[in-house]
Amino acid sequence: MGIGDKFKNFGHKIKEKTKNYNANRVIANEEKEQVRKICAMLKLKHLKELCIYVGNEPPKFKTISEEYGRPDPKNFNMRKTRMVKKHIPQTHELFADHVTKKFSKNTVVTFCEQRGLRISRELRKDVVSFQRSLEQKFENGTINDFENVISQLGWDLNDFDTMEQLKKRIWKQIHDGNISEDEVLQYSSNHQKNKFYSTEFEDILDSIESKFDVRKFSVEEDVHSQLEIFIDAMFPEISVQRGYRFKNEFGTLGEIELMLDGKFGIEVKVPESNIDLRNMKSQLESEQRYAAEQVAAVVIDTKLINSESIERAANEFQNVLGIRTIIKKGHKKGT
Repeated sequence: MGIGDKFKNFGHKIKEKTKNYNANRVIANEEKEQVRKICAMLKLKHLKELCIYVGNEPPKFKTISEEYGRPDPKNFNMRKTRMVKKHIPQTHELFADHVTKKFSKNTVVTFCEQRGLRISRELRKDVVSFQRSLEQKFENGTINDFENVISQLGWDLNDFDTMEQLKKRIWKQIHDGNISEDEVLQYSSNHQKNKFYSTEFEDILDSIESKFDVRKFSVEEDVHSQLEIFIDAMFPEISVQRGYRFKNEFGTLGEIELMLDGKFGIEVKVPESNIDLRNMKSQLESEQRYAAEQVAAVVIDTKLINSESIERAANEFQNVLGIRTIIKKGHKKGT
């Protein structure tokens, strides 16, 4: 490589790093704008409660310089000044500006959910950064899904045995400026778009994974009810159907626990043996083909079988079938 090529390559790396920085800065600004819109929907008392909740309130006073006394008739340029405290009007605008500048969107949304304050689903939805989108693809995808990325970087598909190995090498290339995060997303999306979930379904699954807690239950159907109630509360605009029935190519009836808006299926399982996990795999395959446009799984770990067996099955569902699998802890009465 000549010295001119070295300078050209260096310039390309700088360009890619700048592109990543600018893109993420745009995303940060979009989130700030969404926070401002949420503030506009809240009353002043709610904004005050939010600041107390976080422990970060706007200032009530400001110190300013003011003149006092009479000017000296012999020297008009010599004026007496002093520093005084002035009260700052505690207006809606003051609190909205403070929240927008100081608080993350996640903090504001969490506060609203805890207080039962309704905000639109559009504003609740995350502005997903390139980095977070890419992490989701690494988590839910397989090595084959990154075939175009591997080819673009001049690598061989057979060089990689695990997703973790591939992920580390791709992140290194991004940090070195050889490829940008959005380019990796673009190349991997072009490989097989239907392997990944819609943003709408991802929002629901993210909420289940982070916020749904399984209460003590007697039978598996109790968990179905709990999850149905949770989705109704978090996403009131989504229709939820319990026990959705479908037919496979042989005309045999099957059933998936929850069907959302007639297109997103969630299979819920409380496995009591490894046989239950094996049967679940074939069930998911059937549901993926005949029941719903997109399918996910929720597995409740009640310690009735080895937790490692559940994790291995979840990895298989995810890596082989491309089905996102969420594991939640639970306790079955009488066990």
